[in-house]
Amino acid sequence: MPACTFFGHHDAPNSLENKLLEIIKEAIDQYGVRTFYVGNQGNFDAMALRSLQKIQSTYAQIHYSIVFAYLPNTAAPNTPSVFPEGIENVPYRFRIPWRNKWMISQCEYVISYVSYTSGQAAKYVKIAKEQGNVVKLEHNQFVTTNRNEAVELRITLEAFGTEHKERIVK
Repeated sequence: MPACTFFGHHDAPNSLENKLLEIIKEAIDQYGVRTFYVGNQGNFDAMALRSLQKIQSTYAQIHYSIVFAYLPNTAAPNTPSVFPEGIENVPYRFRIPWRNKWMISQCEYVISYVSYTSGQAAKYVKIAKEQGNVVKLEHNQFVTTNRNEAVELRITLEAFGTEHKERIVK
């Protein structure tokens, strides 16, 4: 079953949440995604988690987990979580990058929100693109002068050739 993860800016505007929910539904309905891995480092991750929690009752076939880079002080009740095997051997300051690469390695798809090219979100979207499996929220901040309100978003699938595309779509 295809899996998907998320990368986006920690300061992603809440106005994206409804569009993110639509794209998650599209990933389920059109691409057959059933498993989702979510980080816990910023607002985009929080929106992704809320969106998955909202649709859990409608899409009972999906599974999602928060992927921790560090053991949490308190566990979120009733929220599935993963502490990737081997991360305990990674130096503390390198755990988030290690976790992000682990999530990419587990997934066929990435849903992303990157509105500027600096930062960790852009870095890991670039790494995921090199693997050819990216479903992304494309942000056009020039639709309006207020980047937090009217935002234009598009969904894109990138693949290495026709055979790879057909394998992803199945």
